[in-house]
Amino acid sequence: MSKLFISYGPTPTDRIQLDGSDIVAPVKGASYSPGSGQRSLDPQGRPVITEDIIIDLVGTYREITNWVSFLSALFVSLQLGARHDVNRLLLCFAEPDDLAYPWISKLQGATLHLDPKGLAQRSLGQQLLTLRVTRLDEWEHDGGMPVLYFPSGTTYMTQGYCYNHYDAGPNHTNVMYIYPSDVKGDRPTKTFIQVGLTSPIGAHALGDLLIGCGWPDKATDLSGFAQVFESQSFNPGPTATVVYTTGNAFCSSGDYATFTWSDAIETELARVPSAGSAGKIWHGRPLKPLMRLQSGKMYTDLWVRLKVLVSGTTAVVYETEWINYQMNSNCIEFPTLYCPPEGMTEGTSLDLAVFALKTDLATYSLPIDVIQLWPVDGGFRRLKPLTYIGGYQYIIDDGYYDQVYWANSSFSDTKPSISAQGQRIGLLPNRLNYLYFLNLTNGNNWVIDDLLNIHVNCNIVKWNL
Repeated sequence: MSKLFISYGPTPTDRIQLDGSDIVAPVKGASYSPGSGQRSLDPQGRPVITEDIIIDLVGTYREITNWVSFLSALFVSLQLGARHDVNRLLLCFAEPDDLAYPWISKLQGATLHLDPKGLAQRSLGQQLLTLRVTRLDEWEHDGGMPVLYFPSGTTYMTQGYCYNHYDAGPNHTNVMYIYPSDVKGDRPTKTFIQVGLTSPIGAHALGDLLIGCGWPDKATDLSGFAQVFESQSFNPGPTATVVYTTGNAFCSSGDYATFTWSDAIETELARVPSAGSAGKIWHGRPLKPLMRLQSGKMYTDLWVRLKVLVSGTTAVVYETEWINYQMNSNCIEFPTLYCPPEGMTEGTSLDLAVFALKTDLATYSLPIDVIQLWPVDGGFRRLKPLTYIGGYQYIIDDGYYDQVYWANSSFSDTKPSISAQGQRIGLLPNRLNYLYFLNLTNGNNWVIDDLLNIHVNCNIVKWNL
């Protein structure tokens, strides 16, 4: 190692140098072999490793005693949970000889163990001790800002502006992708994602922010991974009727379809023929369905779910739980599909169908605009503001420090007023990664012409140095 130190604060003075050219008395040097310790899982189920760092101290009795006392107090404060500031995490920095930057690992605990002849050694002006650390079993460093691309091929470099929908219009997309060469390491990255509503139209506001990440089986597969099903291609169920409407500027692709039914039993409302097959995209991966309505309805007794069926039949291969429709919402979020199940013949054509159930015998209708099906191998995340604030603002999901917060347009004010649900986004190294974004004003209003500002950073994560 050219450098080895432990950081406990945001400034260069908040560090304990253990080895390298920057060491100061009474530290003489240290011996450390990363990855050679005992591996286990912490209470949160994360892989951790416990390792020993052998430290050689040289100095007066008082210098050595003060140094040992300082470290002991610092580690006790960590153990008691006295450090909650994100800038005061205990971090281990290791900088190999062939690199100009350090690798970082987060410490979960640390204790000092003196040599059996410790005090006798100290009287002679030296001390050999063991620093036993438990850290996350991974190393990371800043991987920079990957280049973001739209399916149209447009490059937006380190940040991108995307619409709140995906259709055939120029750059009308809420999907971006990152090339394999921009994501390195051997484990999913730690991501820093910042999303702002920088050009709000009228009184629109940044509401619930949905983020998804997935990857195709082939690293170069750019075709058809954004699964978007326009309602103009839907067929009505056996007892439902449909009216197709075109030329609506406030719908994806300018079209929507109104499905009407009156039965008070489970009813197949609409079907997307040949939506997928047992292979390629639908290859046992998690798929997150989101359905947009042209307008919300005042129903309180409506339940909906999705089914995947063998094309042209009633044979169900997968179905979600029932979802109680949220009155006046124009977005329905379904549970994740894991499809198709094992055992299906490769290439079997599959339909995606919307089923409805109500208790009232009256006639109901749903004006369906579009269904987006997000592959979410890399996680699905809902960031929910505790209060909805209009105007220019940002939501930040910081995977480096496990923080989620709100910031104003100038970043002069930040508040931890965001509730996070779901798995944090992790980009897969050396694969094509797709990112999906959706803003729901007031938590339930999917406005297609919102313009989002996207900023993504990622840390390279490795298992061993």
